[in-house]
Amino acid sequence: MTQQLTHHVLSSQKCQTRRPSSSKPSGLLKSITVDRLFERIGLDLVGPLPKTRLGNKYIISAVDYLTKSTITKPVPNPTT
Repeated sequence: MTQQLTHHVLSSQKCQTRRPSSSKPSGLLKSITVDRLFERIGLDLVGPLPKTRLGNKYIISAVDYLTKSTITKPVPNPTT
């Protein structure tokens, strides 16, 4: 009987879509604390974008976590 029940549950679409998730819930967000300039920075690369007349297709940006100041530069390729 256990085998029949297991087979039924595993082959039933209703049972598979309604079963509770076995993964843990996502953790809570935590603030990032910094005490000095450039102690922690974030880098991001955006693209590919339409090519500019100077041949740039990507934008790279850096953000200082303390001051929230940003620096962005256009670059021709992502390995620049």
